[in-house]
Amino acid sequence: MKLPALSEKHPLLLLRGLLGIIFVTHGVARIHYQSLPDFGTFLEAKGFAFGWPLACAITGGEIFSGSMLALGVKPRYCLLFHALIIVTGIFLVHLP
Repeated sequence: MKLPALSEKHPLLLLRGLLGIIFVTHGVARIHYQSLPDFGTFLEAKGFAFGWPLACAITGGEIFSGSMLALGVKPRYCLLFHALIIVTGIFLVHLP
């Protein structure tokens, strides 16, 4: 059985959609499990001012920008936002 030929855009479209869904579910899970106050406290402990508003902005940004990414609306701007969040998370949480 021969697989249908896919253009170069198909895998990128799938990857963009899945990445957007991952970010949306990450933000929604933070709201669902009511961990926003804990996230705000964590950010304040790491030296960020205004932990609670920053946690809300990050969570809202993950949901909004993830949705926009999955839909293909302004994907470059969405990816810049998510890259900033990922790199910051790597250096604040995962490397130490």
